Amino acid sequence: MNREAKQELRRVLMGRTEPAPDGRLTAMEKGKLRVPLGISDGATAVRFLGIFKKACRLKLSCPEDKARSLAAAVMRDCGRELILPQQPKAVACLIRYVFSRPAVLIFDFQDGIPVLTAWTGRGLTGLISVRRALKAFLKRMPKQFELSDKEAPKDRDEALENQKKQEKKQKKKEQKNKKKAPENSAEAAVPEETPNTAEEQTNEPET
Repeated sequence: MNREAKQELRRVLMGRTEPAPDGRLTAMEKGKLRVPLGISDGATAVRFLGIFKKACRLKLSCPEDKARSLAAAVMRDCGRELILPQQPKAVACLIRYVFSRPAVLIFDFQDGIPVLTAWTGRGLTGLISVRRALKAFLKRMPKQFELSDKEAPKDRDEALENQKKQEKKQKKKEQKNKKKAPENSAEAAVPEETPNTAEEQTNEPET
């Protein structure tokens, strides 16, 4: 998932949504201001701590188009259907909870593999929300769907972003070591004082 898609999810979880003409919710455009429609639970945590996900891999016995329509029917039972302009093919819904944070549930394909993902704000109640959201879908999923024993594939964009972060940290570490290096070398360059034994010997009186 690219940065724009993740920022879109952040806006949804912060309550920045608006109704679409067909009754579904859609994420508001970036920079557009509007009073939230009651989805602001945990918005502060999302703003300062960010969002996270929990994903599971599925197995299907039907074509991709059929799978999307079946997933959409399940999403309608789980929560409010959601349009994500940054992920136009994804089937999604927003689920609100009374005692925990809202969650966004997404069904889509990654490299041809069906994946179910739940997103919410970071924190203890966020862990509860993602588990509840995934469980809600898995309970209602049709017979053409099955939970796979294999792990969900890693997102390429996220893996690339994490790699860039690691490289940035490594560069900062190297720069810090370089700043320390001249100080250490300067200290090493100062010679230790040694007694001038030759001069002392010549100054001794002859016997």
